[in-house]
Amino acid sequence: MQEGRAGMPWRRILELLAGLVGVHFVLMGMACFAMLATGSVIEGHAGVAVGGVASLVAAAPALATPFSTRIAKRLLMFALSVLAAAVLWRVFTPQALHVSWTVKAAVLAFAALLVVRVMLALRMSRMTQADPGCEP
Repeated sequence: MQEGRAGMPWRRILELLAGLVGVHFVLMGMACFAMLATGSVIEGHAGVAVGGVASLVAAAPALATPFSTRIAKRLLMFALSVLAAAVLWRVFTPQALHVSWTVKAAVLAFAALLVVRVMLALRMSRMTQADPGCEP
């Protein structure tokens, strides 16, 4: 069985794997909400709710990958931006418990690398729009 383009069977397998990971994240998120709804959680309601929301947000890019990689990339950047904002808020609020300087440096580095990544992606898309012959 020969495919028209090289690597197509592997791409299909990776898309299927991404879809399965997305389904796994959705099931984990829904299980968190089911535990909250049934009252199985005694302490840490907020933590379980945040974990459920985080699972559902992480599932969005994985579920979108088989259908549209462009949408999946944008959903992934949105999910990473939400994660960076939440971690920055959590680490640098006055109500935060004692957080080591190592953790603060790692959070700042993550946010800075995310901003640089977005800027480079925007720059590359502008370059390819200006010169259609330019390859990324």
